[in-house]
Amino acid sequence: MIKKIMKKINLKQKIIIILLLTSLIYTLYQKLQDIYNPSTTLQVHFIDVGQGDSTLIITPDKKTVLIDAGDEQHSSRTTGYIKSQGIDKLDLVIATHPDADHIGGMDKVIKNFDIGMFSMPLVSKDTKQYKEIKKELKNKKLKNKPLYTGDGLSIGKDVKLQILSPQKNKTYSDTNEYSIVARLLYKEVSFLFMADATMENEIAIINDFDDIRADVLKLGHHGSSTSTSDYFLGKVNPSIGVISCGKNNKYGHPHKEVMNLLEKYNIMIFRTDEQGSIVLYSDGYKIYSRRGK
Repeated sequence: MIKKIMKKINLKQKIIIILLLTSLIYTLYQKLQDIYNPSTTLQVHFIDVGQGDSTLIITPDKKTVLIDAGDEQHSSRTTGYIKSQGIDKLDLVIATHPDADHIGGMDKVIKNFDIGMFSMPLVSKDTKQYKEIKKELKNKKLKNKPLYTGDGLSIGKDVKLQILSPQKNKTYSDTNEYSIVARLLYKEVSFLFMADATMENEIAIINDFDDIRADVLKLGHHGSSTSTSDYFLGKVNPSIGVISCGKNNKYGHPHKEVMNLLEKYNIMIFRTDEQGSIVLYSDGYKIYSRRGK
């Protein structure tokens, strides 16, 4: 069929077709280079750890950040996933708050990887998981360096981490409210990681910062109705929302009212309970996605 068509067209038309095809192939090649070229691409991996949280960030120059490590049950999944990315050192590890579904696998992370800086809030919990973290930190001679509202860190070239919560020297009534909330900035693209921060934290963040816009919002508290208020969502104005939760979890996460809000703002939704581990890539201007390993 193609041969018959080619016979019917003249030389000039053939040259035009060849040039168009060459241009198309080159454009596709460049697009793939932009997405997967390690010198220009930021990677954010939302690891499927069931009803828990764990996010791995890999910068274009291969600096690495881990935010939370899921629960104890999924600790091998967390460490295995990190190792599958060819990583043996984590430049920054953040344990957002001492709830088991966020720090249960953290002792295994500390044990299995070299760590540049470790940070968790100065709030303790009388749990096995918390005690194991303290033990492994001591074994590795690692000091905890808490992060507070207004702190900023440079994570490799063109990548910055801005801390929006918790407020320093403030006492909260709930451990969720001690959550370290971080905003990742790479050129013109931004990600906001809410951990289990509540609506009280959201109000404080809005009051403390003029600009909290983010292209990607990692929803607070697994999509619970205790987080992600209508007003806050309007201020962040994300195009993508990511929810980390377990399939058919007993809490009913994500809650219907939150899903309705996401629909109201026409936000594209990614869920680990439905899609498994999720990877978002960015060249600093656009965001691309695919499922993780």
